[in-house]
Amino acid sequence: MAKIKVLLVDDQQMFREGLKSVINSREDLIVIGEASNGEQAIEKTLKLNPHVVVMDVNMSVMNGIEATRGIKELNKEVKILIFTIIDSEKFIIDAHLNGADSYLSKDVDIYELLEAIRKLANGEEYINVETSKKISNYISYRNLKSTSLKKYLPSIQLPLLGYFLYTPLGLL
Repeated sequence: MAKIKVLLVDDQQMFREGLKSVINSREDLIVIGEASNGEQAIEKTLKLNPHVVVMDVNMSVMNGIEATRGIKELNKEVKILIFTIIDSEKFIIDAHLNGADSYLSKDVDIYELLEAIRKLANGEEYINVETSKKISNYISYRNLKSTSLKKYLPSIQLPLLGYFLYTPLGLL
């Protein structure tokens, strides 16, 4: 069975090395490259063709959300998992609007990160409970009706949007 190829993008080298060690210890996963900023992420994605890019948001030169948009403009097939300490609703929405396939806070259990990587690589969606709650709260806070939501967030795919609207975590 072919391994799932992962590109790690984070400006902290020690964090990348630790995460790389954990990922490479799994039989079905391999880190094929690393980048410390968004520009490098775009270059290495084109060169290495990973299945999943695990990307931080707050980096110098180019942030992770801008890099996500750049990568998706060039390769819509690669899956991008935003993995960051920033868990603000605005960043979660911005990440998805710019092409991110999933968004996890760095305080999740390592097994949840590994599960997200595997699901994304297999063409499945991965949205954890905390992210779902934040998006639901963000939408509810603005008193948007589900009919106007399509107009407000035109870039989010309807299946993803439907998940947020119809989960038991917080219906609109």
